[in-house]
Amino acid sequence: MIKELFILGTILVLLFLIFSCASSPLHKSKVKLEETKPQYYTSPVFGTIEYEIQGTLGIPVLVSHGITGSYFGGLVTAQGMLPDNQKIISISRFGYLGSSFPDDVSPKAQTAAWIELLDHLSIDKVIVLAASAGGTLGFRFVLDYPQRSAGLILVSSGYPYPEASKGPKGPPLFIFSNPVFGFLLSSMPGTARSIFGISNNMWNNAADEDKQGIEQQLLTILPLDKKRKGIKNDLYVNNSDMTEHYEDYKLEDIFIPVLSLHAKDDPMATYDRIEGDLKRIKNCTICHFEKGGHLMFTHGKEITAAVADYLRNL
Repeated sequence: MIKELFILGTILVLLFLIFSCASSPLHKSKVKLEETKPQYYTSPVFGTIEYEIQGTLGIPVLVSHGITGSYFGGLVTAQGMLPDNQKIISISRFGYLGSSFPDDVSPKAQTAAWIELLDHLSIDKVIVLAASAGGTLGFRFVLDYPQRSAGLILVSSGYPYPEASKGPKGPPLFIFSNPVFGFLLSSMPGTARSIFGISNNMWNNAADEDKQGIEQQLLTILPLDKKRKGIKNDLYVNNSDMTEHYEDYKLEDIFIPVLSLHAKDDPMATYDRIEGDLKRIKNCTICHFEKGGHLMFTHGKEITAAVADYLRNL
């Protein structure tokens, strides 16, 4: 009996420590989130679409955030690489934060919802900035609505791949919880960064400016409790769609200018699945790095320069 009580007590103490350590990054994330000003459009078909608009200049950039993102995560990603005051429309995809999770959550349904929102905002054309798991929707949008597409910027995106596979595509689902990821950020930051391909050696030799950018990006992952449906949909639906429906992703039919930003050591959107697809896109500018992981760590200045050149040439 004493042994069982000791084990139970130890478990409770460990759980208390995990939740205590997780509370600090979660609080910081919520404070940052409260500083934003999201808006909401109610679609008769797709329910609530949460979004935020910032900036006033240039062709509007529609942001398709990655897994664990939201309109807020999309804003942070876009602002880190776009010129000052560039107009940004950042959307929470289906099942993320304040956006609904309708019956049809396919990539085609999601991009149809975006068209509804753009019509509501009286916006004719956009540049789509598609990051990570948001890449599926970026490709889907420009293929289905070429007349509404001015350009496509792919940021550590997945690409269509003909090899059949089963199961979720991405990190294990248990990682995507406030206590687990919050604990990693506060007590095991090296482990949290390694998920995205940033080694301790890379981190220790980086400039403070680069480190601060990554820390800010990682904080946008929290809170996760209002993103679970969206995350699961990315793992089981969005990330698989370009494989299961490979024939529907005809990259040869993309005629708008495309910019591909990627690191060759990306552990999530692996580089061996990219090179062949890039040759299928007629008008593609490539800005790739040997190292940097999924977040293209330490290449911020090169990325902003490449994006600025791309926008000037549109």
